[in-house]
Amino acid sequence: MPVLQALRRRDIQLQTAAITVTRREAGHAQRPSKQGRLAALDAADMDDLPVGLAQPRAVLLDTRADAGDALIIVWEPHEREARAKAVVRLNFRRNVIRPGKPRRRVERANALRTAGYVQAEHLRDPRYELLWGELD
Repeated sequence: MPVLQALRRRDIQLQTAAITVTRREAGHAQRPSKQGRLAALDAADMDDLPVGLAQPRAVLLDTRADAGDALIIVWEPHEREARAKAVVRLNFRRNVIRPGKPRRRVERANALRTAGYVQAEHLRDPRYELLWGELD
């Protein structure tokens, strides 16, 4: 609840508590350019993504205006010195096509946009505000 309280203090009201992940976004997290620089999560850490989201080490808010309302959720990966992170856009607008329905529907969801490895010092960038937890 400390994260929700911190968001409310910033006038950010969540439409839902759920975090959604699509195949497209999971694929984006595993794209070749990320793999080439060893920033893509390996299979074990990708499998642990739900646990990392539910039991993070830290939660940061990306304060850049062009980031929208985005959380950086950080957890301990398997056998790495780097941290694992997931970027979750809050109240992200998404068009949903429902099978058997003629029209698209617009939904708002907290959407995982990407995930990967990051060095802890990069999380100390001034654009990130620590909402909960520790980076060390």
